[in-house]
Amino acid sequence: MRIWIALAVAVQQFLLLQPVQEAFDAHDFSRLHSICAARVSVKMEEPFTLNGFLRSPRFVREFSARLSDYEVEQLEWSSNYIEENYAIQSLNVNLTHRRIQRTVMYKFIFFIRRDPEWKLYYLKGVRL
Repeated sequence: MRIWIALAVAVQQFLLLQPVQEAFDAHDFSRLHSICAARVSVKMEEPFTLNGFLRSPRFVREFSARLSDYEVEQLEWSSNYIEENYAIQSLNVNLTHRRIQRTVMYKFIFFIRRDPEWKLYYLKGVRL
């Protein structure tokens, strides 16, 4: 566990751990604007189905709309892969629908590139 925390702290300065974590914790996905490339490619499975190549403001709006009825129960960063100018981060999230109390386990996979700053360019979402 200490190794994972040390790694997260070491790479946090140029990856998306902190801003994404804060967006989910605060349920304020407008915070994602600063970490998105001008256009983001998205492929998310049900129940948050969203697909396409969207401009950053639209992506944030659509992403927020799909998650608005859910509360975060648990977040767990499950992997980090870093190369020179590319990185992949995975986030496992347990979400509960506010009205019907249905729980969804979901994995968000963030594909990031540095140009010149680290920005999200592709998001894949899969139901677990």
